[in-house]
Amino acid sequence: MRIFTFMRPLYTFIRERFIYASASGCLLLISYVLASIYIIRTPFNILFHDTLYLSIANLLGMMICYFMEYSARRDFYLVNLYQEEREKVNVANLELERRVKDRTNELSQTNKDLRQEISERQRAEGALRESEEKYRLLVDNADIAIFIAQDQVIKFPNPRTLELTGYSAQELASNPFSDVIFPEDRDMVFERHRKRLAGEDLPNSYEFRILNKNGQELWTHLNTALISWEGSPATLNFLRDITGQKHLETKLRQAQKMEAIGTLAGGGVAHDLNNILSGIVSYPELLLLDLPGDSPLREPIETIQETGKKAAAIVQDMLTLARRGVGVSEVMNINSIVSDYLRSPEYQKLSSYHQKVTVETDLDPALGNISGSPIHLFKTIMNLVSNAAEAMPDGGNIRISTQNRDLTKPLKSGEKIAPGQYATVSISDNGTGISKHDLERIFEPFFTKKKMGRSGTGLGMAVVWGTVNDHNGYIDIQTAEGEGTTFILYFPITHEASAEQKAQSSIEDLKGNGELILVVDDVREQREIASKILNKLGYQTATVPSGEAAVQYMEEKSADLLILDMIMNPGIDGFETYKRILEFRPNQKAIIASGFSETERVKKAQYLGARIYVKKPYSIENIGEAVKTELHGGVKG
Repeated sequence: MRIFTFMRPLYTFIRERFIYASASGCLLLISYVLASIYIIRTPFNILFHDTLYLSIANLLGMMICYFMEYSARRDFYLVNLYQEEREKVNVANLELERRVKDRTNELSQTNKDLRQEISERQRAEGALRESEEKYRLLVDNADIAIFIAQDQVIKFPNPRTLELTGYSAQELASNPFSDVIFPEDRDMVFERHRKRLAGEDLPNSYEFRILNKNGQELWTHLNTALISWEGSPATLNFLRDITGQKHLETKLRQAQKMEAIGTLAGGGVAHDLNNILSGIVSYPELLLLDLPGDSPLREPIETIQETGKKAAAIVQDMLTLARRGVGVSEVMNINSIVSDYLRSPEYQKLSSYHQKVTVETDLDPALGNISGSPIHLFKTIMNLVSNAAEAMPDGGNIRISTQNRDLTKPLKSGEKIAPGQYATVSISDNGTGISKHDLERIFEPFFTKKKMGRSGTGLGMAVVWGTVNDHNGYIDIQTAEGEGTTFILYFPITHEASAEQKAQSSIEDLKGNGELILVVDDVREQREIASKILNKLGYQTATVPSGEAAVQYMEEKSADLLILDMIMNPGIDGFETYKRILEFRPNQKAIIASGFSETERVKKAQYLGARIYVKKPYSIENIGEAVKTELHGGVKG
């Protein structure tokens, strides 16, 4: 366009020249005609001929010039138009190239960004897969049950959930989870689940019981959270088995109750009661030594003695409840305990109350020995048989059996029984059975369903629990309402010979050779009883009423043996007395005596050298054997 504008004057010049040339030809023709007519007077035919010729020549020349001019002008215009359009095309090409370059750069950057985004997405997907795998491993290997509860079924359960419930994933997804919940807890669990799904604010954790596929009742602790699962509300649940913890809590509460009752009833009173009972237990024994075998007084005196022993055993029951009655221990066989009970007045009395109840036994003659307290085990058998009879008001059968059991792996019953060799005694009945509510309280002190005044005061099963635990044993209870109950007691076997298998000591074996024994006790009756028994056995005795008096006596005189009461009020106890005497008589022999079971103070005195511990009330055998052993057997510790 710029070139065309520049050439516009040239076009104007050419057009004007063409016009001038054409006008000149016409003027020349007109001048010739006028000159031929008026000046030369050319003949008409020649004039006509020449005029025609000139006109045609002029016209032809004008046309040739016009076409030549038109052709030149057209070519010139087209060339310039082509150049202008070519310039436009070049400009457009440059713009297009620029745009293409810019777009190419944009596409390159976009491709780069896309590749980076793809790379980042691939890394994110890899990290997500890795994270999912980690969480999958965490969930699959978790020690707690993890699952989603939605539409009243369990979804996405981990392996621990399947192990805890006993159901497969398909069974859990196709059956309502109410089948897994213990019937008495279903309403509570469903109500909480419903309120949580409705958006109500509730505690995230609570405890309830479940029933696994085998019908086993388990205590569980649930932590739950509201989530959205596949577009619908659900709960994410973490369920932990706390059955073992519940059993431990129950045992702890039981132990605390036992200790509280034992401390209240038998703590400070036990020592005084045993001192009082010494007169009822020890004096009859002395009297019987002087009575002829056919004396009519022998039977009533023996009755008094047995009554005193039973009263002392009751004190031991109270100490057992406080877990303080483990000091009495000897090797025995449970078969003998069962046989002794079935021949006892207690059993005869029970039979008179329950005449429709029969008792049968199946005692293993090869039953292993155990180490423990015969009196407490006797009462344990008595209490369990009494309970069995009470459970059959219309009559029935009680079966007492014993056997050896060798457990190579822990046995789970009501409590976990450790591996080992056990002598077991089983007492079964076909009575009313024990309800689950009563089973939880059966070992509580003073909890009883018996008739008061006929069968006891509610301490019987508490004593059973305390006795079995004191003997490092276990209790397995198998019961169902309306089907009867079986108590199986597990006691660790010892390979020592029982007391019945040992040689019995006679009075002659217990007699001394006139050794002097100093009896230290704050109770006058105790000093007198001990002195009379020792005098009867051929010993000389001296007595003092306190630890301080004993220290003073030993500073001025000497004794072959000390019998030290552990608790003496007021003043120093047996341990402190012995400790002070050892300061100036380092080889002094001594025996510790107490109405309590062994305590830490007793053990400290034994560590100092008073190796033997004698439990009140005194008997000729227990004090005689202790004195004989300490004076003539073994080396002082």
